[in-house]
Amino acid sequence: MKQSTLGNIGNTGLFARRLRSGAVGLGAALMLATLAQPATAWEIRAPDITVKESETAVFTITLPIPRTTPSRFAYRTENGSAKAGVDYEAKSGHVVFPKGKRRAQVRIETHQDGDANDEHFNLVLSNFQVQVPYFWGHYWTSNPQMLNGTGGPVEPRTKTVRATIIDAGLSYEDEKYGPGYTGTVFGE
Repeated sequence: MKQSTLGNIGNTGLFARRLRSGAVGLGAALMLATLAQPATAWEIRAPDITVKESETAVFTITLPIPRTTPSRFAYRTENGSAKAGVDYEAKSGHVVFPKGKRRAQVRIETHQDGDANDEHFNLVLSNFQVQVPYFWGHYWTSNPQMLNGTGGPVEPRTKTVRATIIDAGLSYEDEKYGPGYTGTVFGE
């Protein structure tokens, strides 16, 4: 009785021997690799950040794996409690990952204002694309069939990352107890 190849996925040693010998096709091997990775392993990483007023907010975006072709996300800033032009520079464009690279950065300048409160704005990443060759050069596409053939599953289409801007003029005591506090706090 012949065993099913898929029935042996749990026995990776046997599966690997069959793959090396040619008894298992590449399609089954790719399916095994996909099944072995949890879906969350393919998500991009872009943690929320904190920055002082007048400093540059640096967002670091990390792909789960290096891709075999250049790839990019469109990005744009979005107001939260912080307002574009007052608290930070509005910006949009593309963050590009060269072939074989996993990390890229987006830098947004922040401004000092007279407000003593912490504020926030968002960086919205969307429209993941890869660069593919064509007759006269290359073009960018978000076609899912093209994305799957360039180094892994399709990443999420949109991700929002938060930047908190903390007031640069306040001391630790001012941040904790309010501006101008000069007394002693008991019970801490």
